[in-house]
Amino acid sequence: MPGPRNRTKNRPRNHTDNGSVVSQSASTGEAFANDVNDVNGWTEIVEFLCEYFKLPDLNKRSGLKKIHSNFSEIYRKLNNAYTSHSVNEKIIGGIVAIWAKMCVDAVLRNRLVREGLIEKIMPLMDMPSTRVVGLMTLATVTHHSGLDVNINIAKHTPTLLRLMEEFPDNPRINELAVTTISHAVGSVITVDPYDRKRVQSLDIPNVLRLVTNAMRKPTSSVMLVIHGMSLVTAATRHVPGNIKALPPLVSLMAASLRVNDISVRCTAVVAFIRINQDGSEEENRHFDFHALMDTLQRRRFPDNISDVMRDYGTSQCETWLLARTAQDQSNAAMNVVKDRDLHAYGNALAEIIVRTEFSVSNEEVPAYFSPEQLPFKTWSDALPLCAKALRNARDATSLDLDKADILDIKFFLVRARIPEAIVHAERAIKRNPHVAYFYYAIGWGPDHAQALRAVKKGLKAKQTTSFVKSYLLFRAVVSAGNMGVTGLATAGPDEKEYSQSIAFLMSALDDAEEYFKVAPPDARYMATMVNWYIVLTFAIKGHELNEDLRELKPALKRLEISRQISEHIGVPYRKTQMRLTQEMMGRMWPKALKEFAPTVTRYNKLYDDAPRGPKEERSVASTEDDLAAWLDDLHLEDGEEGRDTHCVHPRINSNSVELYRCSYCRNPSAALKKCSGCTKARYCDSVCQKSHWSEHKAICKTAGS
Repeated sequence: MPGPRNRTKNRPRNHTDNGSVVSQSASTGEAFANDVNDVNGWTEIVEFLCEYFKLPDLNKRSGLKKIHSNFSEIYRKLNNAYTSHSVNEKIIGGIVAIWAKMCVDAVLRNRLVREGLIEKIMPLMDMPSTRVVGLMTLATVTHHSGLDVNINIAKHTPTLLRLMEEFPDNPRINELAVTTISHAVGSVITVDPYDRKRVQSLDIPNVLRLVTNAMRKPTSSVMLVIHGMSLVTAATRHVPGNIKALPPLVSLMAASLRVNDISVRCTAVVAFIRINQDGSEEENRHFDFHALMDTLQRRRFPDNISDVMRDYGTSQCETWLLARTAQDQSNAAMNVVKDRDLHAYGNALAEIIVRTEFSVSNEEVPAYFSPEQLPFKTWSDALPLCAKALRNARDATSLDLDKADILDIKFFLVRARIPEAIVHAERAIKRNPHVAYFYYAIGWGPDHAQALRAVKKGLKAKQTTSFVKSYLLFRAVVSAGNMGVTGLATAGPDEKEYSQSIAFLMSALDDAEEYFKVAPPDARYMATMVNWYIVLTFAIKGHELNEDLRELKPALKRLEISRQISEHIGVPYRKTQMRLTQEMMGRMWPKALKEFAPTVTRYNKLYDDAPRGPKEERSVASTEDDLAAWLDDLHLEDGEEGRDTHCVHPRINSNSVELYRCSYCRNPSAALKKCSGCTKARYCDSVCQKSHWSEHKAICKTAGS
């Protein structure tokens, strides 16, 4: 039976006693209108129309397939009824709802849009009884639509804004209007290439102003806030100035960092990151090693910094290792001048390389060394020669081969030939997957996903050093953090990629905390890590933070020490995007919490499903809710692959994001493979599964029994 459920009353009068159907022209006349007018409730009206026009069950894919096969005839009947009764709110509202249901199918949606669906929806906005039905239809269509359709719908943004201004205290109208605007306008302002003229026609400042007002209302819903924040994030891509020019919105973003809903917090964090892109500086990736050594020889660190380094272990601090490495490199060079033993020189260099990043330079060998003394022109030229000597040794061991690979990889890194370094590292891993430096090399690549997979495996490698482990953690944070931010900025809150992106941020926060445990206070990337850590903490744990942010004080202390060290050695503490972001959030946090305390409290109650009052009597609003439920409903027959067909608010927690973490290396990914034994553990590949088996086998056997 078509429609949401079987009916035994209000049977359409176009059926004769023997079940035949009278002519269409007769059936859409006055009697037809009277029949529809006798039906109460939008779900019942839609059901009546589905049965009247003998439509297949729109709640099943098989029903939608039947619509495909007879689309022209079905559309003609529905359109004739719509046109003939354009002043009958029940008829045109019900028919538009049927078309909205068809829009869950992309092909049907596109055909309906080409037939003028959007133009048929808009008149419903000016009819009191169909206004919400029309908005529900627009929200449904925009959720399932591609760019072309959303551009078409975005043209009607002025109508949606007018409704929000005319009905500022109607929560349903505002929720649906904001949802539609978020989908449609959000698509327009994020598309590449950027169409400035089209975006300007949408009056984004006014859009943001009204959406902000709607989010601040005591009646705003979870869905309204989620879609409002998604729109804000979208606007930060090409029009961040419009966000900064609206202080109440920025303040609301800061207050949103305190809500219990992790989706809202993460969306707000992404918005903060993106509005701080303009005017930010690049990370300081390079500095003069010799200038650093000169500075350290001329000036001692201040007492407070020396105390911190002493507490950590001075001999393990990065500046001390740099000085020691420079001396060891000089000694090794003098030895090779004397004995020309490239095998011994290679052994020395391999040990130095895994100790610190600045181990072998690309500088030319001093002119006073003759080619007979040193058979290379630059210090880095020695690396492949030494690697060859190690490989060609008469009794070359596995350790010799590891060192030879380290030398070759370092050569490519010093020469900035990153792709070749990655290829060589991948080949070395196949021979010996236990050397962390091989994964370190892959971490230098520009592909965040490839780098993250590699460094997470590298953190499990047995042969490692403090320097290599610190860098692997640094790269894990930056890669996972960037992937999470990018995913949240491009995926809708009801898409699978959204939950996956939050898993990336959780992974990044875990690795940032681990970085602080192992990295020295003068680590080169310490300031970067602290800035990332603070931003990630707001996203993942913002609802647990106190107003005075006391939980962040240890991190801020690390940041201040790092800043003083940078100043002492002449390396500027740059105004990076992450620095500007964490400073803005921390600066606005106290005032925003006071200003929006009632809003945050109310939102948390909504999100946590606080008890509601007694069930209300059936009303116009409840009949609209029934219709919304019907629009959302889609039953799949056996063998059909499904997907979400409507906007839902994700209930994201630590358990759900575990589905996106490798059980062995903890790498977050959407493409993990399940263990066939227990179907609970997930792995990047067979390497991770085999490596985890010694730990997992007891649990797997228990789970599988």
